[in-house]
Amino acid sequence: MSCRTKDLLNILERLAPFALQEEWDNSGLMVGDQNKILTGLYLDLDLTQETVRLAKESGVNTILTHHPLLFSPLRQVDTEQQTGRILRDLLQKDMQSIAMHTNLDHAKGGVNDALAARLGLTEVNPIPDGIGRMADVPEEKASVWIGRVASSLRTQPKFVGDTNKPIRRVGITGGAGGELIEQARDLQLDLVITAEVKHHQALAAKEAGLFVIDAGHYETEYPVLGVLAAELEAHVDIPVFVAPFVPPFTYTQETRV
Repeated sequence: MSCRTKDLLNILERLAPFALQEEWDNSGLMVGDQNKILTGLYLDLDLTQETVRLAKESGVNTILTHHPLLFSPLRQVDTEQQTGRILRDLLQKDMQSIAMHTNLDHAKGGVNDALAARLGLTEVNPIPDGIGRMADVPEEKASVWIGRVASSLRTQPKFVGDTNKPIRRVGITGGAGGELIEQARDLQLDLVITAEVKHHQALAAKEAGLFVIDAGHYETEYPVLGVLAAELEAHVDIPVFVAPFVPPFTYTQETRV
């Protein structure tokens, strides 16, 4: 039985309702036709020209990303700019773009549950009034968590705090989640794992005695792609491909401890 764009959107609605997205967000159909028959899906965190090329080579006509291609209303499509070039490539290749952003952050089984599972966290609970998850863990030194994050997420994390600090409660937010540091005291967190921690947030964490691991935006969100692919394969009878793990940053071999 064929799967059309509108069928896929209904499936995505059940997995991560679009109403869960933040007011400023723009999840949903970016470019496409509700009645188009899908030849397959290509999943990635971001929509780039390379993503379009790889998806086309895979024989699919629909790309599902975490980050939306379009955030603000377009006033012009300039093909000398990145967004314009991507739109041109999509239209020329007759391909579609769909995004699941903060709705997938909030949803059960989404970005943060996938990150929690990758880190070995069990019995997790949502962060009250925020995006993320928290869990109580057997006591270990913070240094153990640095190694765990590095190996499980294939990253070279930055950290703030005393590596001998005992960790009993962990809070996580995939992607940019430095705001969780501001909630850490009320939530009695010993450790925050997230990405894109700002300078003033790092200083505040250090002064508060909180241990923070900045594991990279891409690295903390990538685990959800495999989880989402498995869910989609159970609901659609078309090929589903996951983009290879290619973080945007290249790290030096030396890490200061």
